[in-house]
Amino acid sequence: SLAPDSAHAQHMFGHILPQLGRWADAAEYFLKAHRIHLREAQVEGYATSDDWHFEHNLDLLTSTLVYLGRGAEAESLNRGQCKEGAIMSCYIESGLLMVNGKYNEALSLIKLRFNGYRNSDMITNLAILAMVGQGQLDQARARLQQLKVAEDGDQSAGYLFARAAVELLDASTDHEAVMDLVRHRLNRPGFDSWSKGVIHSRILARVLRERGAPELAQRIETMSISAYETQTCKTQACKQNGLGKP
Repeated sequence: SLAPDSAHAQHMFGHILPQLGRWADAAEYFLKAHRIHLREAQVEGYATSDDWHFEHNLDLLTSTLVYLGRGAEAESLNRGQCKEGAIMSCYIESGLLMVNGKYNEALSLIKLRFNGYRNSDMITNLAILAMVGQGQLDQARARLQQLKVAEDGDQSAGYLFARAAVELLDASTDHEAVMDLVRHRLNRPGFDSWSKGVIHSRILARVLRERGAPELAQRIETMSISAYETQTCKTQACKQNGLGKP
């Protein structure tokens, strides 16, 4: 049996289970790791934001719950984790609010914790998605243009999905070229990469659907499922389980 007091042992077993199509079990092991982290932080007297693995595990737990359609449960687990200086926790919590369509609340949280989202490109990307969700396309486009992006094409998931939200709602852009960028990002190998894509693709699909582009939203959702099958679902048992659908 797994070491009952080791958060990392529970977490790594959770990593394996999605490859078998066992999503609900993966969520339970990530949740066990989460509870161990919380207990250790309380006993030892340190902030969870000082523990990189706490935020990493919470990230995968959140993605897994969202994939299972348990977004409300994920939101409840994350609420209050966004504290001053805890960039990843704030990223997860504000992103999750947007998965659930709470764009105003997400922007308020970002502005409160990040002084108007000026000191983190990662957070700015989420703010851009929230602006598009609110219908503030011009403001979102202006913020997007201000971001400094690497020129080697290895752009962050956040930037690519923020860019996609702006450009897929602009009739003058090449939608297929944007879709290719999204597909490429979703198909990066590994569960960690795919998991980040889950949150971003859910936000993007919701924004597109709410802003009058349901066909594009459906294509984004289909890409996410396909990427799971290609990159994460490694066994025949998994593939027989509805192409990785929970």
